[in-house]
Amino acid sequence: MEYGLGSLREFLQFVRKFKICYPEFLKELAKDLKSQKRILHEKNICHRDLKPDNIIIRSGMKYLFTDYGLAGIFKNMTQYMGICGTLAYLPENIQEAKKAKIDFCEMNPFENDEYALKKINYEAEEATQGAKMEDKSLLIIALQNGTNQTI
Repeated sequence: MEYGLGSLREFLQFVRKFKICYPEFLKELAKDLKSQKRILHEKNICHRDLKPDNIIIRSGMKYLFTDYGLAGIFKNMTQYMGICGTLAYLPENIQEAKKAKIDFCEMNPFENDEYALKKINYEAEEATQGAKMEDKSLLIIALQNGTNQTI
């Protein structure tokens, strides 16, 4: 078992609070998340609840999807299915359906994962605006002094 340095949400809060980050952060985050999504989708698995809270930072600042409670295996791209996931990370048309208390609609769960990752990357980019760039090892030490989560 390994200890995580916290969730991506906690790291983004840290970046906003202290206005520091490391230069490769956005590139590494996008690469790790895209790679994990590709592996899942090649196996016809959709996470269906991607958000910063469900991404844990491993040692060395590697990012790992967690909480597969809503994940499923899907064969067709577009299907009539139940709406699930965190509202803020669903595409706008699905958000509107969920707000209107519609429980089922036609959707593509693969596109929902893609939308969530774009939103996460946007939030990360927004959090790093104006941040001073520091050595990655300094940030890892700072995060290790915070709350560790078992993964």
